[in-house]
Order: sequence, then C-alpha cells, then structure tokens
Amino acid sequence: MNTIFKTPNFTYAKLCTRALASPLQKATWRVALTFVAFLLMAGTSFAQVVLPSADRCTSKDLSLVSARIDLPACEPCVANALITKPLLLAINNSTSSTRTSFSFWGTITIREGSTTVYSSSITGCEGPILKNQIKEYSFDGISTTSTPTIDADGAGGVGISNGTITFKCGQTLDLSGLFLAWTDASPKSTCPLTSALIAPKCGTLDFIPIATGLSVTSEPTNVSCSGAADGAIDAFVAGGSGSYTYAWVASNGGVIPSGQADDQDLTLLVPGTYTLTVTDAGAGCTASTSETITQPNALAAPVVTLLEPTLCTRATGTVTVTNPVIANATYTLTQPNLPTSPTNPTSITTTTTTETVAFANLAAGGGFSITVTVNGCTSPATNCGNTTHNARQTPGPTTSSGGIALKKNILTEAYPNPTGRDATINFSVPKSGRVVVQVYNSLGARVATLFDDEVKAGENRSVILKGASLPSGNYTYRVIANGSTKSNRISLIK
Repeated sequence: MNTIFKTPNFTYAKLCTRALASPLQKATWRVALTFVAFLLMAGTSFAQVVLPSADRCTSKDLSLVSARIDLPACEPCVANALITKPLLLAINNSTSSTRTSFSFWGTITIREGSTTVYSSSITGCEGPILKNQIKEYSFDGISTTSTPTIDADGAGGVGISNGTITFKCGQTLDLSGLFLAWTDASPKSTCPLTSALIAPKCGTLDFIPIATGLSVTSEPTNVSCSGAADGAIDAFVAGGSGSYTYAWVASNGGVIPSGQADDQDLTLLVPGTYTLTVTDAGAGCTASTSETITQPNALAAPVVTLLEPTLCTRATGTVTVTNPVIANATYTLTQPNLPTSPTNPTSITTTTTTETVAFANLAAGGGFSITVTVNGCTSPATNCGNTTHNARQTPGPTTSSGGIALKKNILTEAYPNPTGRDATINFSVPKSGRVVVQVYNSLGARVATLFDDEVKAGENRSVILKGASLPSGNYTYRVIANGSTKSNRISLIK
C-alpha cells in the first residue's frame, strides 16, 4: 500500500515498510503501482504528479550542471522587451552507457528585481543522454500548470507557452525544488517517464539559476529638493556568467561620489546624467544603462507685507504673505527674539491658492522669520533683514507737552495684493474726523464704499474688500479724510 502526502507543487508516494512475502506478491504490487500511477497521470492535473520521497532517490549516475536560455551570452536586449526562447540544460552523464531519457519536475520562477512576476510548476523530458560527457540539451517541449501573465496593456506577458519560456529583458529566472530522473520501471524507458516509478534512478536539486543574455537596467530616484544631494540610481544586472565589474561616469553637471565609481548602485547624487557600463569577465561582453537625475525648482522666499507695532497705539503686529499663495504648502513663522513656546513658531497650511496667509498678534520686538515648505522642501527665510517695511509706523519728534507727534499723512496698505478672494485694507489718519474708504474700477466708476465713520488720530482701522462680489481686474481704493485723499491700487485675480 501507499502513503500519500503533498507539497505545494507535487504529491509524493512512499512505500510502507511492511515486507512482501514472495516474488509473486512483489510483482503484483509493481503492476498495481504502475496502474495507479497511470490513472493519476491521466486523470489529474500537473499539480498532482506523484513523485517518490527524496530519500529514495539514491543514484548519482546523472546530474544537472547548469541551465540557461538558448541565446548568446552577449546578445544585447532592450529593457523590458519580451524574449521567447527554449530552455537549455547541461547534463553530466558520468556513466559509460547512453541513457534513453532525462526528465525533471520542479518550479520555475521569473523575477523583476526582488519581485516575483511569475511562478509555476514545470516539467520536461529529453533523450537520449550521451555517455561519459557533459552536454547541453534543448528542452523545447516543457510544460507547466500556469498560463503566461497578461500585461496591463493587454499584450502577452511572461511565462511558458508552446514549450518555450517568455521573459522580459532584465528579469531573472531560476528552477527550484527539482526532481531529476533517467529511468522508471523499465531501464530503457523513453520520454515521458512515469514519475511514481523513478526511484531509485533519480536525484534532487534545491535550486539552480537560469542564465540569460547579459542585460542591465536601472531605476533613478531624483533629488528631493533644489540644492540637495540625495539622488540615487539602483542598477539591476542579469544574465551572462555572473562575474561582473562596474564603471560609472557622470556628465551634464553630475558628480560621482567618492568611492562609488565601481559600485553597482549610486547614492548621494546631485542633478546630472550618469552612465553605467557593466563588464562580464566570464562572457567577455559589456552592457550599459544611463539615467538623468533631476531636481524640483527652487522655492522662492515668501513675499510679505508688514503691519508693525508702533510705540503709540499698537501692541501687536501682522505679517501677510502677498506673493501668489502656494496650494498644499505650510508657511511657518518664528519670532527669533522670543523664547520658543507652543505658539512660537506657528504655522498655516494651505489647500488652495486663494487663501489668505496672515500671521497676526505678533509681539513687538520679537522680529520674524517666515518660510514655505512644499513636498518636504523649504524655501529661504524672509525676515526683518530682507523685507521692505511697507506699512511701518515710526515715532515722531517729542512735543513740548511730552507727547509724540503723529505722522502728517494718511497711512494705508492692502493685503494680500494681488488677491484671489478677499483683501484687508488697513489705514490710519493724522487728524481725528470723518473717514471714507471707497473702491473704483479701472473705468473710474465707484463700485463700493467700505467705510464711512469717525476715526481718531493715529488709530489703526481695518476694512475688508469682498473680492467674491467683483470681477477680476485692477481697482483703486481711496482713503479720504479731512480734505486729503490717499489712493492705492489693488489687483483681483480669480
């Protein structure tokens, strides 16, 4: 009787150890086992092939020396191009007699880098196998349990079909979990062999690579931020003899980092073009690949307007970003002259380009530094040292009563400017009285009166221009007080 147990690819049969009483019983068991094997092979799928347990394969007569695809070792190929060729196996027949057949069962795996793209059971049989020599044989009738893959574009993919192997240039192939056999119940058996009857004229092999023509492909990682040196190139080499040397050269501004010129991969790269030449010493051929490393455009320092504290009337200041606001960005403001706290630094994250980015209630004397960060890249800082103080109010000369003389002119600013939505108009006047703020379009027609009320001298006031109610264009707003008028332009862009 038989004990049946399974592995992922094959089913194995192991004879029980009970002794058979006579030659007749032995012959009866052999006929029965042959019949069962025939039924299993004829009525079940490839994945249910019956094989002996590995410890019963004790013969060393034949062995599998190497495996390769039937193409020249130095035949060039285009990255990702499909290649369809037969499988060649080099078999060592160390005996003094020619064997009628050689069969194998195992698993074929096709990989792209470290990713498996195809894996399936595989079997093949060829013969005769000539005596006293190592010779390559073409196994052009191999079969498998799986159909080839299909690419996303509907084109045929990799795998086994019509007795040949199809793979992409740059992919690697191997055989694993192999059972090898050169006879079954009859010493003169020809292909195909009955797998259940191959012991003891069989052997096993855990793994053997399938050599392909020399090919090299690569994958770049671009520089993350302008001015950084964190680019990289990963190179993938396949085929040939496996005895490789590497040589990198750089051009168009590229620089090979120290100590990496003969490495397979490159790291810490600046923008430029990098070319790798791979030499296969065993096969006597070369292959090359080239990549261009790029970087994103540099982020400009934010353009801002300031409404600073004065000694007279304000205890806090405001910084507003006025250059086109960047979507999905983080603006961070720090007051470097103040201790770090939960509110220092502070940040604003945008989702659109029409948002107002304004940092208010800033402490007098704290200074400021503002940056913008997009996709992990941070701009240079805008700060007190490189900003035009376009809304700054300064103390005037001391009067005889000990007070401070106010500016003689109307002060005003609008931010953000240009704007895609609303804008804030700040103003102060040198003399108490009625103040009117009006907005005119480019034709000179008044389109809005934003303010009409009494204002004290030196008091800072603000009004909002609702951009949503106006079409895109250039507008002029006027601050009218005590017979004087101050006009500024504001642009609305939607």
